[in-house]
Amino acid sequence: PARGRLQSVRDSMAESLSPGVLVRLQYASYLFFALLTCLVLKGTVGHVMAGVPYLREGCVYSDSGTHDNRITAAAAEYASHICYGDTFVYRVSFSLFVFFLLLFISVSDLTCCVEDRARAQMQSGLFCWKSAMLVLINFVALWIPNGFFVAYAWAAMIVSGIFLVVQVMLIVDFAYAVNEEWGSRSEENSKWQWYLAAAAFLSYGAGVGMTVYSFIEFTPASDCNLHGFILTLNVVAAIACTAVAVWVPHGSIVPSGLVFAYTAFLLLTALRLDPDPTCNTLAESTRQGVGSIKMTLISALVSAVALAYTVVSSSGADTAASLTIDDAPSNDDDDAGDRSGLVSGRRRFDTAVGHLPAYCFFYLVMMAGAMYLAMLATDWKISGSSDGGVPQQPSGGTATGTAVAMWVKIATSWMAIAMYLWSLLAPYFCCADRDFGYGVEDW
Repeated sequence: PARGRLQSVRDSMAESLSPGVLVRLQYASYLFFALLTCLVLKGTVGHVMAGVPYLREGCVYSDSGTHDNRITAAAAEYASHICYGDTFVYRVSFSLFVFFLLLFISVSDLTCCVEDRARAQMQSGLFCWKSAMLVLINFVALWIPNGFFVAYAWAAMIVSGIFLVVQVMLIVDFAYAVNEEWGSRSEENSKWQWYLAAAAFLSYGAGVGMTVYSFIEFTPASDCNLHGFILTLNVVAAIACTAVAVWVPHGSIVPSGLVFAYTAFLLLTALRLDPDPTCNTLAESTRQGVGSIKMTLISALVSAVALAYTVVSSSGADTAASLTIDDAPSNDDDDAGDRSGLVSGRRRFDTAVGHLPAYCFFYLVMMAGAMYLAMLATDWKISGSSDGGVPQQPSGGTATGTAVAMWVKIATSWMAIAMYLWSLLAPYFCCADRDFGYGVEDW
């Protein structure tokens, strides 16, 4: 009996950690290792890059300038070294982007001359050669001028906003799945209802706590109306989302609480980037890098959860597989069961032959995650565009880049709220003819 139970546990683990999941975990580990490398070595590599003349271009700041713009020689040297570290992060991010782009091409129709099974073997193996290729791409990136990476950093900032929206989609999907699973279990054991209540309470509590903290730090003066409006709008939106979630049959306060906590965190990290010290008591500490490590680690943790869910979730693959099935009518009464088996069989076929729907979305998320790494490890700064003048921030970032990053995050929070409201209302008001997995006819 003990051997039988052990075999059952092994079978369950083998089913959960399927080959496709293990492969995606190995790919995701590249991002996590790169982020840790950037955070640990950014300062050290900055000093090394200072000795290479062409790597200094765009990062040499001076203590000259007008009286209002003058900084000390020590501050200029410090800003230059911060800039060197930022351009190092851009190079690591760009190398990962190219790496995942090549993997995306390897499963696309551009490789039609390669057999499907050969493409599948390429995705699930050869990691030693892939790691060597990534190191080679990093070496080549060292010879690209800093001016290119300034443009890349701007592109990474925009893509990072999109990546944050994708994170919201994944987190909300995860919240829906947890709510449905725990809700079904609560029919047999009431403790799962308490788990749902605790999850909702913690989510709303975190959102309220971060909102109150934001009001304290970012509305210190009576004329900080913009910050107050943005924070108040988020609170009103959270109340509206909660009301709609309670109103519609498939809604739940657990996803609403997670969205509120996530958007409150986005606004906290966004308003912290405001360079105006009048309405940002954290402006000086942000310039000096104080507290940015904490924000970076929290953001990295949220991203890790979203990426982990992308890795282990099969919903994307299921959807892609179902879309490839012909909608031909069936004469059998068990048509639904036949289609379910066909979806399962097609999914196994896609995984076996490396078909595009099985890997396309994952590689796109990895490419966006690689660009997001550039913003995460540099605290959303654009460095490397100086021509020997005085930086507008001693940290090496430009005030324009910081302001744009702030508004990218604010706009992302608004998009997250809009998308969540759409997921609540769309099944009943505009897309009732679509199959959302639950009935809406009787509501």
